[in-house]
Amino acid sequence: MDGAYQSVQPTASPSPTDEWARALARQRAGDTAAAITSYQRHLADYPDDAEGWLALASALRRSACPDAALVCCQRAVRLAPDSAAVWSNLGTLWFALGNHEQSLRCHRTALATGAAPSRVRLEYARALRELGRFAQAESVLAECLAAEPERVDMLLERAAVRLQLGRYAQAWPDFEARLQLRPARIPEVALPRWRGERIGGKRLLLLAERGLADALWALRFVPSLARRGAAITLVCPEALHPVLADLPLHPVAAVDPHDVVRSHDLQCALLSLPGLVDPRGRLVPEPAPVAVLAESRAWFAEHVACSGRALRIGIAWAGGDSSVTHGELPLRRLLALAAVPGVQLFSFQRGTAAAQLRGAGIEGMVIDVAGRCRHLGDTAAALERMDLLVAGDGVVARLAGAMMKPGLILLPHCAHWVYGRENDATPWYPTLRLLRQPEPGEWSPVFGELQRLVTRWADSRAGRSP
Repeated sequence: MDGAYQSVQPTASPSPTDEWARALARQRAGDTAAAITSYQRHLADYPDDAEGWLALASALRRSACPDAALVCCQRAVRLAPDSAAVWSNLGTLWFALGNHEQSLRCHRTALATGAAPSRVRLEYARALRELGRFAQAESVLAECLAAEPERVDMLLERAAVRLQLGRYAQAWPDFEARLQLRPARIPEVALPRWRGERIGGKRLLLLAERGLADALWALRFVPSLARRGAAITLVCPEALHPVLADLPLHPVAAVDPHDVVRSHDLQCALLSLPGLVDPRGRLVPEPAPVAVLAESRAWFAEHVACSGRALRIGIAWAGGDSSVTHGELPLRRLLALAAVPGVQLFSFQRGTAAAQLRGAGIEGMVIDVAGRCRHLGDTAAALERMDLLVAGDGVVARLAGAMMKPGLILLPHCAHWVYGRENDATPWYPTLRLLRQPEPGEWSPVFGELQRLVTRWADSRAGRSP
């Protein structure tokens, strides 16, 4: 439920000229605030319209009012308790709020009505995956794909399950379905796709996709292509360019569509490389080298205050990247590290979540690094000077892992597949230590262990006895 909802038959049928029609028109035009007002007026006249409550819930969700959206969905359930669409919408909202058990119950109830569309089965499978019930999720998806074998969202969900299980050879073919999504994830270029054939002497145009975190992970497969004799151009955001100087490729921000055929032979989406370079899914290449330019090192020395002998800890609490879907860490729990004697915190948080630090009123206790960084090259220079990174999954965590910096990565119960399903380490980033929720939503044990580890390291650095 992100601006849309599964429709149900309204219990009261408004005329095309009333607030209902205006609400729909305003939502289609992107004026969510005005749409909310119209939905509310409509519901004042038609309080028993379940579809109206669902539409209002959808608009409230888009306006970052999830609690109000939840109340609206619950109102719709009371009005239409036998509706699969109502239960599924409620389940989708619970999923977005991170309560996957409730989401599973709602989607199970929707399926029990006997009239649920296949999308409900997909949402049911997603909830099962988030709860770590991978075999059940795969079974549900197998039934769905038997009826609709080319359905993109089902293939992508099955890929997600198989990646979590470490069955990469089976996952990568399904993952290619993402290239059928619209809007397209990569620029449209008039070049044949590379499909894993011999590439020596060919000029390959690599196309980065949305999400810098996954791009940083996938770049490890580039050196293998270069050793095979490919000349590689990578189309990617300029913010990434400074850290690519040690890779055998030429980064560009865009390509001329009229020149691309003359200057290149083949194209490939960056995240397709793992399945093409290693189709059997057996390799774990070391992270791509991260260049730290002298100019960025000088910039860091000029703009960031020296912290003496303190234990320098970088923190980031929100992914801020489309690769990452598990939300934010509780910032107030991270800030408790500032009270450990001998610790100096540095914020690497970018995006809208960075404003939370200013609102916490402790600017003098945390040095803002991210707000001064111009690109990832500056971020890498700052990370180079850190003793430790404490963060959730995201661009900064992946960058630190690629740089072989020590890190404590705080993960939800069902984390991104690169971190595996259990254990406190991942072969993809061997210097990162993983602190996982033991159960969905349980952060207290994670932050308790974090505080213990940081306190021990700070004491050791200062020569204090435990």
